[in-house]
Amino acid sequence: MQRSSRVDVGWVGWRRVAWVVPLALMLGGCSALRAIVDQSERVEAAGTLQGTVVTEGVPRDDVIVGLLRRTGATQLAVYRLVAPARDGSFSVAVPEGEFYVGAFVDENHDGHFQPGEPGQFHGKPSFVAVRAQETVNLSLRLTPTSRPTSLDHSVDGVQQPEVGGSTGTVTTLDDARFDPENGLLGMWRPFDFMSGPQGGLFMLGEYDPGRIPVLFVHGIAGTPRDFARTIAGLDLQRYQPWVVYYPSGLRLDMIGNAIASSMHQMQRRHDFRQFAVVAHSMGGLVARSYLQKAFERYPDEAQALRVFVTVNSPLGGMDSAALAVEKSPVVVPSWQDVATGSEFLDRLQRSAWHSDVPYYLVFSFDGDENGDGTVPLASQLPTAFQAQARRLFGFQGTHVGTLSDPAFVKQLNQLLDASMTTAGTGTGTAGR
Repeated sequence: MQRSSRVDVGWVGWRRVAWVVPLALMLGGCSALRAIVDQSERVEAAGTLQGTVVTEGVPRDDVIVGLLRRTGATQLAVYRLVAPARDGSFSVAVPEGEFYVGAFVDENHDGHFQPGEPGQFHGKPSFVAVRAQETVNLSLRLTPTSRPTSLDHSVDGVQQPEVGGSTGTVTTLDDARFDPENGLLGMWRPFDFMSGPQGGLFMLGEYDPGRIPVLFVHGIAGTPRDFARTIAGLDLQRYQPWVVYYPSGLRLDMIGNAIASSMHQMQRRHDFRQFAVVAHSMGGLVARSYLQKAFERYPDEAQALRVFVTVNSPLGGMDSAALAVEKSPVVVPSWQDVATGSEFLDRLQRSAWHSDVPYYLVFSFDGDENGDGTVPLASQLPTAFQAQARRLFGFQGTHVGTLSDPAFVKQLNQLLDASMTTAGTGTGTAGR
């Protein structure tokens, strides 16, 4: 569904499922195949830690929930830091294990607990055990006098690799982590991706309060480099490109959760008042999941969204992914969500779109083929999403080739310009 270095990833993922096992054996033998299966099983075995932070006399918007995972008899590692929703609720996918769960008020907005900041652990603190596929609920309470109990464990303060491991790092599209082989790694072995090249939300230049962020979301087995020509053609006097980079083998709601948390952190840091989202291929489904969560959890921030564009996305699902889920001995978890008729797609298609935010649906057709060479037109243009779109735009081109089409890039700039509420910056008062 995504091409990498001009190669159709349908070749390695969906359209030729019969080649999946021989390819894996050829590239790395039984050990490589076992690694793919093991990592898929780890994704499916994830449990959930969820709960609510009750605040009294402290600013709720500054609260951060921290999860510390037991890694030894007296060792802990920071597993995840996440901002709860406006109502104080939080939900984090976790591997089987034992965790300390705490919350603190991030008074200086640096994303880390500092001595003197109000904080509290769950229990005395007490470990919370999570088994595979189990959901554990708990509650935390924060007041101005809350102070966390000292721990008799050593803590590795470096957050363990996860979906959105880097938030706001400045880099360029030449960054080696964006090499095509890493995009493939993220599909086949997402945990190796998270401990290797790692993903996150990256800025392609220092933050500029005078320019409006445009967030680009790639597709399956892709990298931000797929948008190279699109970004090169962007009006960089007015817009600043940000890119999401994620292991595309994970379940799509897990990725959506990570993006929602990362964008919330970016909003707290920079207080931007306008932004846009442009998503390609499976990234359209990922972005839609993220935006659903953003409007639910951080509605004041989500109101800054000015326009959402999907390009050649399998909005109606892929029959080839459904065939892979049914027939292949190696099933990448994200295929289950992209498969035609999946619960994930059914939920997206039944969800209402925010009519005050323009949504534009871009589709492509490649010569006489029924679609762009990867995603059929029927999947690019399901009725439910056509009805939500402000307008449809069709281009004659291939699945990834459209991103380099000057006509598409020109049209994208026009859509961005027409959707912004001021002629100025991303930090104006529009929408507040």
